[in-house]
Amino acid sequence: MNYEQLKLQLMASYCNIGWRILPTWWVTTDENGTHCACQLGTMCRKPGKHPRIPDWQHRATSDVLLVEEWHARWPLANWGWVQDKTFAIDIDAQRGGLTSLGEWEEASGGPWSTLTQETASGGLHMVYRQPNDGEVPQVSDFMPGIEVRGIGSYIMIEPSVGVNGSWQFRNSGSGDVESYTYAYALAELIVDCDVDTLTLIRRHQGGTVTRDGSGGRVSDSTRTSDLPATATFLERGFGFHTGSRNVDAYRLAWRLLALVDRDIDFTLDHVKQLMYAIWQVTPQAEHPFPWEEVINALNSAYTRRERQRPEEMRLFEQQRMLASRLVAATDKNEGPA
Repeated sequence: MNYEQLKLQLMASYCNIGWRILPTWWVTTDENGTHCACQLGTMCRKPGKHPRIPDWQHRATSDVLLVEEWHARWPLANWGWVQDKTFAIDIDAQRGGLTSLGEWEEASGGPWSTLTQETASGGLHMVYRQPNDGEVPQVSDFMPGIEVRGIGSYIMIEPSVGVNGSWQFRNSGSGDVESYTYAYALAELIVDCDVDTLTLIRRHQGGTVTRDGSGGRVSDSTRTSDLPATATFLERGFGFHTGSRNVDAYRLAWRLLALVDRDIDFTLDHVKQLMYAIWQVTPQAEHPFPWEEVINALNSAYTRRERQRPEEMRLFEQQRMLASRLVAATDKNEGPA
């Protein structure tokens, strides 16, 4: 069985147990090295990992026939697994995630052993069942180099190939990778997440949880703010954290704009929608806080970030926008996928 046949059979196996999957871009190698096959090429920040189809959140599927159609159209595509009934602790080796995991395990035992996938960059995906008492969402920078991929996200899945290697499940037991029942063997290894880890995830707020699992900020975190979680602002509005609605709006805008830089699926429209939802629950008291003030805070944060952004990053954004339009035009010309 060659690689393409194996890939299609694995996708069918995943579909058979109800895992929703989606095609992503792939990597290619030429005189410029190994890079994403999308229009951004060597400038792509997520080589071989971003969706090949628009509206992937709704179009990801467990329909084998549709997956076969996608495979026929893009035989080199990598594949992602949407986290519906599961979530994954994503440990990024290149950002110190393995060190964080080791210190977490030494301090408190760390998360329970479960189905684990080795990532193309040398990290790990530890996959758990979603708890019955509330879904686990996506949590960025849970610990230094560790994120949580929950509802509304996906992880790359075996046998996808990246710039530095491939994704591969490490503890699949006796499961035969060439068998249609392979995914069943994988699913049997997925366990419930331990209460301590769930508690850490649910209490996570703006600052990164420390490597020993105690919570709070650490000096080597990529997040520099003690700002509470966005979900907390959605419940309480602007002003409760610093005492100033304008300052809260500005600082949250800064955080959300940073996510726009890092996540190709998170846009300025998403930022405005979140800011508007928070403004709607913001206490007005004796001194009204008009929506225009929120827009001013957002514009100020955006302008400052643009001044600090290197010229090459601005060029990248222009090329990314152009690539998005090209992909949209291509999909339109190809018809429904």
